[in-house]
Amino acid sequence: MSGIARSRYARGEQRRNELIAATIELISERGVEGVSHRLVAARAGVPLSSTSYFFGSIDDMIAAAVTEVCDGLLRRLESVSAQFVAGDVTVDEFVDRIVDVAMTVNRTEEIAQFEAYLAADRRHDLRVAAERVLSGFEAAALEALRAIGVANPEMLSRQIVAMIDGFALHRIVREGYDTAPHLAAAVKVLVEADSAPM
Repeated sequence: MSGIARSRYARGEQRRNELIAATIELISERGVEGVSHRLVAARAGVPLSSTSYFFGSIDDMIAAAVTEVCDGLLRRLESVSAQFVAGDVTVDEFVDRIVDVAMTVNRTEEIAQFEAYLAADRRHDLRVAAERVLSGFEAAALEALRAIGVANPEMLSRQIVAMIDGFALHRIVREGYDTAPHLAAAVKVLVEADSAPM
């Protein structure tokens, strides 16, 4: 690829990323159904024709934005999973790492994630991305729970992910509410209850 071709490709990728970022912001502010080509182009500060150049339809653009949010979360989860596999993990370390991942999602992406969850019942393309996030989070939790040696890691991983999502919803509703200590305490209770001898 020539230098000119690389430069064009880089500009194209940057423009596409700007459109995706604008779409994520609009999903967070208006919901999935409130996104349009015109609004995305205006938010990104690009010509309206750019949206149809990079995306075949508004649905494709929304799906790309939701996938970007999901992929970002999954990358963070994979990094945490690798730490668990690398060595022994205590319950406290597990709780700290899981809570840290849950708390580092920025508010705009977190709201867009839940908007996608809500729209997934009506839109198959969003259901696929939403299920990937849930499955990825459950898989990361499962890997860590196995490393700790809990009795029922499959069931517990789903419970923990559901709890994390519940606390995230509280954080969205109560802006500025610090759920980290409550989430950490709740996850620790669950894990220790499952680890206790019968």
